[in-house]
Amino acid sequence: METAKKLPLGLLVPGALALLVAALYWSTFGTLLHRWLRFDESYGHGLLLMAVILWWFHDQRVVFRSLPVGPWLPAAFPLLLMLGLWWVAAATDILVVQQVLIAWIWWLSVALFAGKALARYTFFAALLFCFAVPIWDHLNDYLIELTVYVTTELLSLLSMPILIQGNEIHIPSGIITVADGCSGLRYLIIGVAFSFLSGQLFFRDWRWRLALLLLGVALGLITNWLRVYSLVLIGYFSEMQSSLLSDHELYGFVLFGIIFSAMFFLVRWRGDNSAPVAPKGLAPENRYTFGPLVVGAVLLISAPASIGYLLSAPPAAQFSPPEELRHFDNVEETLVPEMTPAYFRDIERAEHHQQLLSIEGQPVRIERFFYWQQEVKQDFMPYRWLYARQHWVTLESQRRQLPDGTEIWVQEVEPRAGRRQVWLVAYWMSVGGKGFTSAYLAKLAELPALLARRYDAALVSVQLPCMIDCERAQQALDQLLAESGARLQQQNSGRWQVISQPEY
Repeated sequence: METAKKLPLGLLVPGALALLVAALYWSTFGTLLHRWLRFDESYGHGLLLMAVILWWFHDQRVVFRSLPVGPWLPAAFPLLLMLGLWWVAAATDILVVQQVLIAWIWWLSVALFAGKALARYTFFAALLFCFAVPIWDHLNDYLIELTVYVTTELLSLLSMPILIQGNEIHIPSGIITVADGCSGLRYLIIGVAFSFLSGQLFFRDWRWRLALLLLGVALGLITNWLRVYSLVLIGYFSEMQSSLLSDHELYGFVLFGIIFSAMFFLVRWRGDNSAPVAPKGLAPENRYTFGPLVVGAVLLISAPASIGYLLSAPPAAQFSPPEELRHFDNVEETLVPEMTPAYFRDIERAEHHQQLLSIEGQPVRIERFFYWQQEVKQDFMPYRWLYARQHWVTLESQRRQLPDGTEIWVQEVEPRAGRRQVWLVAYWMSVGGKGFTSAYLAKLAELPALLARRYDAALVSVQLPCMIDCERAQQALDQLLAESGARLQQQNSGRWQVISQPEY
């Protein structure tokens, strides 16, 4: 293996595999790049983090050049498992899972093509990559609640005339909203990533590395708490006239730099600043053979190729609207203004069918959204945001069953902003003819539906406005579900009629 001694394969192989994985799985990696290029308040640091990973490889080049490089066939099985998970996530369009798996597909490819030693030293890069993946978004709502709570406790010490409503802080001269961008998620991610990098570079003791991670979490949270707290004070004393209120992002990063300077001094004081050296006592490299290379190439190429076949455009189809429920009265003209939909924005990419009813004077809005799988892979339906917790307060909720056994959600919800009106809502999802109340189960049901060549899905929503007491609305809903609930579910299937293709 004279070639391996002359060429820095320890650097070339991970770089070449990174380009190969990004190209083969561009449908996933491209979404990450698009997210990073938005330069918003959550993942605008993604490109910077990629630059840090490249710099880290350069900084550790002495180590990587000395590592033995050769194929390691046992890595084929975990790589196959990881590709299988990506395949399922791609088929059901669970984007964040695809994005997380990209790093580990690359890392296991490194293990298969270049061996255990190189995989061990590149494990850190795969972990660091995960800080640029939008998996952390699930913390956003909890961080907002924590920020509001801490800010409220700090403001209570000053006996200021404030009112807290949800994520809104009311002061005499205006309202400061702790919105999604004010959760501090970006400070937390960058702070923990910086701590992780510092521990890897300057400490060998795992206890110091763990302490740095905990310190990064604490400083990231404290940065945002102080930012929101100080902005409330600035808004209060300036009567909402300070320019810092509109330029709070720059203000936050200045504060972030000041607070995190403490970690810089800690690293300089206790860290090991010596240059990296080549490891000793490594096992000899494996001799290259065509077998592992062919296995790796087939695995990497087969996953995107087969998913492309599965998600190929279905036959042309036209929508066939369901019959309306005709044994109820039509809604009175005077009640139409009260029938504004209870969700926040229009649902796109679906055939919309609605009916306004009146059941003994109680207005009822029935809406169904019928989806057909498109050539470009998209969700069958927007599962998560229909009654998203950042927009709606759930007053009560319960599970019910239709006469045919289909399980549905029944909730009393109230909007956090806008018109203050309670809605009694019943809704469920139908994928491949089966009903679901769980967004996660409905999402997973897409895969067997696709394998059975079922491309149809529907979302059913029954909405009844009520003021304070929803007893009358509940009685009307009970009557509707008992008499027509099963029919509503049955009409969800087969709304798209396939147009047979002409034969030549």
